Amino acid sequence: MINTLVAEPEPPVAAGPFRAQLRFLISAGSVSAGVIAELADLRHDQLRPLLGRGGPGDDVIPAAVARRLITVTAAEVRAVRYELVPAEPVRQGLERLLAGDWDLDRLTRYLRIRRPALRLLLDGQTLACSRLTQLRVLAALRTLPRRAVSAATRSLRPVA
Repeated sequence: MINTLVAEPEPPVAAGPFRAQLRFLISAGSVSAGVIAELADLRHDQLRPLLGRGGPGDDVIPAAVARRLITVTAAEVRAVRYELVPAEPVRQGLERLLAGDWDLDRLTRYLRIRRPALRLLLDGQTLACSRLTQLRVLAALRTLPRRAVSAATRSLRPVA
């Protein structure tokens, strides 16, 4: 007879401290929750309970979400503005967004970059862009239908 151990599910943890951590990170880097989700390698909907005021059902979060969120530091969030990443995967992500329902105006607003900089990126006239732009493109790609997202996010993920 073989005995197998069944792992018990981890109990959820109080959301309050992690809600404060998320707000701190957003404020520290002047970024969106979507950028923090990308840095923590979380789905955006996993942070949703932390974005509100903590209404009914938002008082706990899964322990795995808490563990991932706590690994993101304010220094890391601030640094994404200055770190350079290859532009080609970002360009591919932008092309997927444009093929979807995004237009240049929406992209410039969402990415918070000027149109000439966006044109340089789209036209292949730049070899690098900020990691913040990369993370914002990843976050935008998550708004597309699921089948369009998986291939694009794989090419945009940094190699560890």
